[in-house]
Amino acid sequence: MINFNGNIQENSAVTIENNRGFLYGDAVFETLRVLNNKVLFLKKENDGWLEDNKLNKEIILEKNKTIEIYKSENDDLKKENKRLKTKNGLYNIISALIIVPLTYIALTK
Repeated sequence: MINFNGNIQENSAVTIENNRGFLYGDAVFETLRVLNNKVLFLKKENDGWLEDNKLNKEIILEKNKTIEIYKSENDDLKKENKRLKTKNGLYNIISALIIVPLTYIALTK
């Protein structure tokens, strides 16, 4: 028997041809040894699941910290970009106020 997506099925009822998790390896698979309708080494398996869960939580926390750092850096870059745009805009206005009259004077001489 196989627990497939929460449903207990006979082996022959499960197909893997269209199972993305199986085809691409991005799903969780667990195989348990059963003898006389009893799962062997269940305590060891359970301890392993708990450890995996703990590691996964740590990985998620680290990813979230990294995302927050990137968001903060991105906000800082946006502020700096806005400051530079304002600064460049002022330079363009000042340049226009100086260059246009000088060009006009040079052309009219």
